[in-house]
Amino acid sequence: DSSKMKEGDKWCYVTRRWFVQWINHTQCEAFWEQKPDEAADRSAPTALNNDELLGEIKGKYPVMEIKRDLQEQKDYFIVPSAVYDLFEGWYGGGPRVERVARSFKAGLLEPEVKLVKHPIVLVLLECQKDGEPDHSTAIVREYAPADTMEDVMKDAMANVGKTEVKPGGMDTTTPSAPEGSAADEDGGAEKDAEKDTEAADSLEVEPAASSEAASEDTKGKPEIKIWIPATDPEAKGEDKEEGKVEWQELAEMQKSMELGSFQFKAGSTMILIESKIDGKWPRKGGSDEDDWKDFKVGSKVDVEDTVGKWLSSTVKDTKEEDGKTMLYIHYDNYDVRWDEWIESNSERVAKHGTKASKERASSYSSYSYYSGTEGTPSTSGIVGLRNLGNTCFMNSTLQCMMQTPWLTQFFTKKEHLPQINKENPLGHNGRIAEEFGALVGKVWSDKYTVVAPSSFKQAIGEFAPQFSGYNQQDSQELLSFLVDGLHEDLNRLKKKEYDPNPLESKGKTDTELAKLSWDKHKKRHDSAILDHMGGMFRSKVVCPVCNGVSRKFDPFLLTLPVPLPVSDSKRQEVTVVFADPKASPTKYTVDIAKSAEIGELKTEVASIAKVDSKSLVIAEVFSNKIYKQYKDRDGVGSIMDRDIIFAFECPKAAEIKEWVSIPIHHVHKSTYGAYDHREFGDPRVLVLDVSKPVTRKDVAAALASVLGPSIEKRTPYKDSPVEDQPYTAVLKSSWESSPGAEVYEEGKGEEEMDVTGRDIILSVYWGEEEEAKAAYKPITVIDDESCKPKEAGGKGKSGVDLVDCLQAFTKEEKLKEGNEYYCKTCKKLLTVTKKMDMWKLPDIMAIQLKRFQYTQQWRDKIDVFVDFPLEGLDMAPHTLSPEDKKNALYDLYAVSCHGGGLGGGHYWAYVKNHKDGNWYNMNDSSTGPMRASSVKTSEAYLLFYVRRGFGKATTAETTSKTEP
Repeated sequence: DSSKMKEGDKWCYVTRRWFVQWINHTQCEAFWEQKPDEAADRSAPTALNNDELLGEIKGKYPVMEIKRDLQEQKDYFIVPSAVYDLFEGWYGGGPRVERVARSFKAGLLEPEVKLVKHPIVLVLLECQKDGEPDHSTAIVREYAPADTMEDVMKDAMANVGKTEVKPGGMDTTTPSAPEGSAADEDGGAEKDAEKDTEAADSLEVEPAASSEAASEDTKGKPEIKIWIPATDPEAKGEDKEEGKVEWQELAEMQKSMELGSFQFKAGSTMILIESKIDGKWPRKGGSDEDDWKDFKVGSKVDVEDTVGKWLSSTVKDTKEEDGKTMLYIHYDNYDVRWDEWIESNSERVAKHGTKASKERASSYSSYSYYSGTEGTPSTSGIVGLRNLGNTCFMNSTLQCMMQTPWLTQFFTKKEHLPQINKENPLGHNGRIAEEFGALVGKVWSDKYTVVAPSSFKQAIGEFAPQFSGYNQQDSQELLSFLVDGLHEDLNRLKKKEYDPNPLESKGKTDTELAKLSWDKHKKRHDSAILDHMGGMFRSKVVCPVCNGVSRKFDPFLLTLPVPLPVSDSKRQEVTVVFADPKASPTKYTVDIAKSAEIGELKTEVASIAKVDSKSLVIAEVFSNKIYKQYKDRDGVGSIMDRDIIFAFECPKAAEIKEWVSIPIHHVHKSTYGAYDHREFGDPRVLVLDVSKPVTRKDVAAALASVLGPSIEKRTPYKDSPVEDQPYTAVLKSSWESSPGAEVYEEGKGEEEMDVTGRDIILSVYWGEEEEAKAAYKPITVIDDESCKPKEAGGKGKSGVDLVDCLQAFTKEEKLKEGNEYYCKTCKKLLTVTKKMDMWKLPDIMAIQLKRFQYTQQWRDKIDVFVDFPLEGLDMAPHTLSPEDKKNALYDLYAVSCHGGGLGGGHYWAYVKNHKDGNWYNMNDSSTGPMRASSVKTSEAYLLFYVRRGFGKATTAETTSKTEP
């Protein structure tokens, strides 16, 4: 169970195809993510083959790089390394893809332990006397994107002098193979081991040392400098072993930066460690007081620009003029038009990393060649965005925004620059607008095929901590932050008026009240973003007592969230096993909300089965065992459609305050394979009072009471230590390999037993298989009338229409308890009805299909297909504004998609290029044309629409609108 993963644990990746075949072959039930299919092919799997999980392995220091677009359970499973050792020994093959679990903390949230799926692999190389790297000293280390350069420096100081490069290979230790395995049949392990070693001639890498260990090891170590590549040897065609790499010293401000912001390329990256030799630094151009002034093309310096701001810069050229050295300076991350000649001895030039503000540290990444792939895109504006580590959600949103009509021209023509408001306390000092503008400029410059949005990510992370790390986030949440950030950074109002008085709706028409509401909003909010992305809802509340009506108009930016009108309820089958041995176990079906709790399910089942709900223990039964017991606060939504649910009536549970329920599993000696025992029959539940010590006699008596109806004959099995009953029992933990404690032992009936340990079960042994069949009486389940299928009402359909979603949004609803409305006429809180409607339609809008549902106990993603128009979405029926009804046709131009489950999955985008009118699939760095007919999928999440005609006749110059 990967949820029990601890920091430092090692786990291995296995392809889904191989893992599912192995599960079905062995019928193994140890992995909760994948259960065996008894009807599937049960032949033995072939040798392991993880090649399909890996990207291209190349270069001097190759590593096992997992493909970026793979999803857990869909493409692969993870297993503990100890389990993979068994797989490897039994079946052979490979290559072995292993990752280490790390603990990550985001803001105030509890630390989360998870695998570093895409570690950053650095090769630490010591510097020789000639200033070049000594490859014989290579030390290879894995880091998480959230680690910093300070971690690398500590690791380097603690490990200088240790060589760790070695080829990957297989562990030759071979545990005994399962019957029927490839290794058992034809010695496949030996043949595949040779093949695997050849295919995976790659580095064995170790995780970075902990900060504490690294700090301890650095005591007494010499001072070091870190150098990072300033150019890409592969891009220049240089030989990696003999070619000379251009290095750049790590700046002081870069030491605290996260490694993810450096945009290291896939695979491994060389890092040069310099220490003094004979009291001198071997490399020239470093951080010594005089060395930094040894200017040459490519040197990094800090330069004060003409408005007094220090910026990270690069020397593009040098010349001698009137006895002075002149430097041609390029300000990193700025247009070349600002390049200028500056005297080298000018006070405007300083050592790199000493003057430039840290907030722009990410703008001058020394890995300029990692910041993107230069080249002319096949279509203008169709440029990939590099995944910086779980940033597919951001890339999906950005691709949709960067294809937005009007917005693209507004930023590429730099119309936003004079409108930036750095005085707005609700803004971000102009950073969001600046960084988004710079990114749009790069994407539409026709100079790149791939761009890395690292500077943009750094900026949003500073103002929104939830986006600062490398955890997966929601593309809609980023969209909301981005649009609001652009609006506030471009707010035209330097001084905002504040009017605390609410508008009085009485006596005013909707049109009059809407205009007053919009004008009041514009006194504090006025930007080009609001002009074209601002809309307004109208809410109406009706008091059930006085029939008074209250109306309110609420502005919004861009996003219209609509529910998916699918049923929130499910038909849940539950088999009740009664305490009365004369009552036949009965299967019932109840209709219950997915958001309900198990306690509510117990109430529904108890009502129809005529039992006390407090006496019921709800459990999932799988393969003759109790797979899981549910607590009252667990969510019904966590029960899968294929799960078999039982409710065991245990009267003691309703009578006593402190009790435990222990699963009872029936076993007999197996004749199948190498397994000693095999579960059979129907499991039960034993409830014990733990308010006092529990003895062996107590357990035996309770067990006899529960199993009485299951005994066909009382003949003891062969060699049984117990007389007058056909079974014996052992109390044990399902997580331990120990034999457990015998319940029936001569003269020990008064001894206490531990019944409160972790995952305690009672394993009831019935002897040989034939003896068990003769002694055990299986239960017969009857179906209640409630199990009959309901007649379908109306025309069924496989999905819903977007019109249905819009109508569900405007549907009148009764507010739930806890969300009462205060009626000014009645002078009290009341449960009222509320209706939401659209009023002002924005020129550009994003319709959010609310696929994700959350409650305190339950989470779900609705994968239903929503049919939406690519052209001609008519919003006239969904707005109450007479003015907006006149021009209410919208055309789709982008879709943000999400595939996979909650808390992860993958985001991508489909966009319609506004220059050639064709659709393109934008999947991180990958881009390509697609058919318009393929845009509609069940993964569609955000639908971006533009009002027909807008953006074609509209110029980039915008004027402030005053009419709602």
